[in-house]
Amino acid sequence: MRLNVKTLSFLKGRLMTLELLRDKIERLGSGNIKGENQRRISCSGVTYFSLIRHKSVYNSLEYSEE
Repeated sequence: MRLNVKTLSFLKGRLMTLELLRDKIERLGSGNIKGENQRRISCSGVTYFSLIRHKSVYNSLEYSEE
């Protein structure tokens, strides 16, 4: 999964830090998630949809200038 700098900054600044994101993903467990692979994750009243198929998605995040 590639996130551009703008998206990554939004995730870090507006929703949650990557550490919290990783913790949330780890709690989801491994394997595919039903419902078109979408999972609603909420933090501090802010909710977003993320295409998370596996908890290791955190480890595959890449910085991109695109």
